[in-house]
Amino acid sequence: MKKKLSLLLFLLLLFLSAYTAGFIWIRNGVQKIITIGMQTDINFAPYMNEQAYDKLNPLKRGLVQSPYRYEPNKHKIFSIVPIHSFFGAYVYARQSFSFVADDHRFGSVETIRMRVKWKNGHWHAEEVEINP
Repeated sequence: MKKKLSLLLFLLLLFLSAYTAGFIWIRNGVQKIITIGMQTDINFAPYMNEQAYDKLNPLKRGLVQSPYRYEPNKHKIFSIVPIHSFFGAYVYARQSFSFVADDHRFGSVETIRMRVKWKNGHWHAEEVEINP
């Protein structure tokens, strides 16, 4: 009985360790996806499909009418929470940004929900929804 309990506890700890490692791995990938999605004139294809880029990028979704300068110090990504299986995840995140376009500053605080899959050595965003 004691051996079964020890084995069960070991397997539970192993599962929790693997799940936590996956959580961190996906979180880092999503942070990169969101950062790339906020930039203009960038090759986004390895990290997201066109629909995902169009939803993430402020210029593509009409928040601003002219190109802007991406400022990493004015873009904060926080509270990334992936709910994952082995090869995919639903991710919830919040971001805030404030950029300059045509001498006026624009920005927002948003909640992002996205579905990511492991594809060609990267986490790849398939679906994105944004709520201000």
